[in-house]
Amino acid sequence: VAPTCTERGYTTHTCHCGDSYTDSYTDATGHSYSDTVVAPTCTEQGYTTHTCHCGDSYTDSYTDATGHSYSDTVVAPTCTEQGYTTHTCHCGDSYTDSYTDATDHAWDDGVVVVEPTEDQVGQKDYTCTECGFVKSEEIEYADQDTPDTAPDTTPDTDSTKKSEDGGIGVGAAIAIVVGVGTLGGGGVALYLIWRKKGIIP
Repeated sequence: VAPTCTERGYTTHTCHCGDSYTDSYTDATGHSYSDTVVAPTCTEQGYTTHTCHCGDSYTDSYTDATGHSYSDTVVAPTCTEQGYTTHTCHCGDSYTDSYTDATDHAWDDGVVVVEPTEDQVGQKDYTCTECGFVKSEEIEYADQDTPDTAPDTTPDTDSTKKSEDGGIGVGAAIAIVVGVGTLGGGGVALYLIWRKKGIIP
């Protein structure tokens, strides 16, 4: 019987009559281990496992976890989105911090794309110089055309003009003459006298 890792070897002599004895003992071989080294990770210890062909095994040589080793990716803020920094470890673990506010749009002076008329509103487009986003605004209806000059409201000079010496207007003189003529028939003579004296023009 061959020795094992833990048991001696020996030879047994057996007679057909049933008698037997044992000798030729050999020492146990002891275990013969193969080693498997497990490297530490960011969160787990490292160690070495020793395994024998008979199935026996044990573990030793523990090493501390390495802890995470992060690489940083900085994402700049945009006009509408926050900026931030993402920290990523080679093991796959990650976290995000260092948030920064969105910058808001930076508008140009705008371009009129539709001119307003009396019947239709116009449109003016503004473009963000940072991201290229375009916003549109209405332009109010165009003003109605107005006359270049106001209408003539000057009174009729024929009915309001007076003589330089305080005479009455033609319209008033005719009314008086007609009235006088109705009363006494001398209207025409009175008109000629006033005209000669310049009382009426």
